[in-house]
Amino acid sequence: MAEEFPKPEELIQIDHRAPNTDWMETPINIRKGMYCYASNPKSVEYLGLPHARQWNPVEDDWKLPENWQEIIHQGFKERLERFRSFKVFMDICVRCGACADKCHYFIGTGDPKNMPVLRAELLRSVYRNDFTRVGKILGKINGARPMSLDVLKEWWYYMFQCSECRRCSVFCPYGIDTAEITIMGRELLNLIGLNIDWIATPVANCYRTGNHLGIQPHAFVDMLDFFVDDVEELTGVRMEPQFNKKGADILFITPSGDVFADPGTYVIPPEHAWLRIRARKYLQGNQLVVLQALAGWRETEARRADKPKGWILKNEALIELSRQQPKKPERLKQIRGLTPGIIQRRGNHLINLIEKALELPEEQWPMEKK
Repeated sequence: MAEEFPKPEELIQIDHRAPNTDWMETPINIRKGMYCYASNPKSVEYLGLPHARQWNPVEDDWKLPENWQEIIHQGFKERLERFRSFKVFMDICVRCGACADKCHYFIGTGDPKNMPVLRAELLRSVYRNDFTRVGKILGKINGARPMSLDVLKEWWYYMFQCSECRRCSVFCPYGIDTAEITIMGRELLNLIGLNIDWIATPVANCYRTGNHLGIQPHAFVDMLDFFVDDVEELTGVRMEPQFNKKGADILFITPSGDVFADPGTYVIPPEHAWLRIRARKYLQGNQLVVLQALAGWRETEARRADKPKGWILKNEALIELSRQQPKKPERLKQIRGLTPGIIQRRGNHLINLIEKALELPEEQWPMEKK
């Protein structure tokens, strides 16, 4: 997302004319808010990909391996030998520009290097320099250039500004699959650890949990349990969802994004947050009053800090606090799930929340339907 949102009248004034300088002479400008974030090294390690590290695209030092140029060259060579189509695509483009106005990235940015033909030239220029005789002799005259740090940064910045929709390929008179060129560029970048987090982390989540959001199976069950309770409260009808039933007539697989990307799944009134704690069924009377107060506070605090609720206070601690209802800070040490750090930072506030909740008249106590 860009740092500043352009106004509608500015969007229609994007200049698609070629710049005054040659594209090779136009320096790379990694715009804040436009580039993709570097991948989380934990995700890279989980996938077993090379050169996992913490790095920042806007910093000068990308912490590249010492022999990164050799790695790129060897990777390029291996792919040219392995994929005949890739080598053909490197050689047959006549740069007619038929693909230029078909790319939504070029239309939306006006950046010439986002034209499919020029995005591919970022790779072709190095290909000519390293793998063609004419390129080695004529150099820039033949559109060749050596691999350098600036070229590498150009690769990274523009190779990920492509959705690989292949619309450019449909209109190419030579049938060049520019998306394949983009894929090869990303593979070469991956060899030296230049991944983006929008790819590495979702893939790591799929390997770990089976969905790109990294949601554990029990979270899905908990959410449906809450929905069942909500439906019963509104209609009086108790539904019984079934999971992984052997011999079922229907297999229904809900896309994780459809379920968990719905804001209504997460955004609930703080006073209803206690209904999402399954262990509440073991509490009764004023214990539920305390749970409602503590869960509501945790929900509000988690939103304020933009942290998962479990990082603020775990469910186990909420249940124990509601059951034991400690009156003094020293009693908090006996509560399972409360660490010394939490007691030191939030102990007095938790005691105050419990005391205030117990002052609530009985007619205002929350009721748990049996």
